Amino acid sequence: MGGGKVKLADFGISKAVSGGNVLNVSKMGTPIYASPEVLRKQPFDFKIDIWALGCVVHYIACLEIPFATTT
Repeated sequence: MGGGKVKLADFGISKAVSGGNVLNVSKMGTPIYASPEVLRKQPFDFKIDIWALGCVVHYIACLEIPFATTT
């Protein structure tokens, strides 16, 4: 902490992929930031990272998770 630096961490489920049309399937991740494709157990690509980044930015800006439910 300190020094005005932002650090990105937790690459425990990251995977190196090559090619532009790679679709993956995963059963891991943080549900709060999971994209609809991941939650539906459908193939996904790099766009889920943009979804997760949007969720993180929303949390930082609003100090609350972007989607909250009791079920």
